[in-house]
Amino acid sequence: MHIKKKTCIRGDRMFRLMLLQLLATLGPLCGTIHGMAMPSCYNQLQTTFFSENLVAEALSLYRVNQTLWRPIFNDLQRASYRIPSLLQAQARAMNPNPLRPTFIPDKAFELLQSELLAVYSSVILSYRSLQPTINSTTATGGFGYIWDKQFPRLRACANPRG
Repeated sequence: MHIKKKTCIRGDRMFRLMLLQLLATLGPLCGTIHGMAMPSCYNQLQTTFFSENLVAEALSLYRVNQTLWRPIFNDLQRASYRIPSLLQAQARAMNPNPLRPTFIPDKAFELLQSELLAVYSSVILSYRSLQPTINSTTATGGFGYIWDKQFPRLRACANPRG
């Protein structure tokens, strides 16, 4: 199935559209993944989603001062190590838990997107005192850019059989 992405949409609508596109790839797969353990690629996405190049591109697009790029990326790396425990805590509060004992892909990827966005926004917005033009649009727009660029990786993880 070919999934077409619309990148001209901003904000929450853009995230929902991309998440729906990812979930559409899960449809035929859900019957085969249900009952299986969480795929290793899902674990890897939790801590390696924010690549240095993509973060720099997103920050450049939203005119974040280049002197802040390295500190922001370093903070994102540190924060990424908390994502697995944050995801586990959120998943345990859900009924059913989408991560364990069986992996429920649509809910698991929704949860992943939510936690990644929360971490990214928190880090970006912590730099407002150093650059007052940083705002929620910088955070959500930058995250949307990274999510869009990581979409092939997300889709491959959601549908390992191609």
